[in-house]
Amino acid sequence: MFSKRLKEIRLKSGLTQREIADFLHISPQSISKWENGEATPSIEFLPLLARLFGCSADDFFKEDTASCVNVTDLKKFAEFHRVFLMDKSDPEYVDPIFYLKENSGWEDNCLSFFTSMKDERCFTVNALQSRQGCDYETALEICKTLEDIGCLTKAPDSKYYITNAENMGSFIFMVKTAKLLANIDECKGKNIQELDDLLIRLFGK
Repeated sequence: MFSKRLKEIRLKSGLTQREIADFLHISPQSISKWENGEATPSIEFLPLLARLFGCSADDFFKEDTASCVNVTDLKKFAEFHRVFLMDKSDPEYVDPIFYLKENSGWEDNCLSFFTSMKDERCFTVNALQSRQGCDYETALEICKTLEDIGCLTKAPDSKYYITNAENMGSFIFMVKTAKLLANIDECKGKNIQELDDLLIRLFGK
């Protein structure tokens, strides 16, 4: 478990084995052995690794629950985000319900992605590319879309993107709202129990 998680966390961070080794003042071969399961680090290295990656020591022993996102679905969310926040007095105003009737089906994919992003602190385009299993240009497009809606901020003079965790809750709420609005016709005329059943079906328990 540790070897797999160390490699996953390292790839997300965008750091090389040599950069980690330099930080810990050990050889890159030691990091390679840790990631291949050929050796395990002494206990004193765990807090140092956690500090380097901005995580807890426990994170090296947990399954990765990160989710991928389809770039097309993410762009549909970005447009819904724009529509959702638009003032009714705006000449270009579009009713969010009307938008969703024409553009739905992206909600589950985006909800899983934003939920998994809650615990992310920072990553590079290369790390996102590895996580998504996509080419560099697609990963860059995802980062730019996330940056446009305020989900990410490019760190000054750095290759890292910083996750705006405080905004993540609002994005999750917005996607859940979209799921509800997309099924608004199903809500009409239902009693409390039927509405509860519908909400469980949409969002889980």
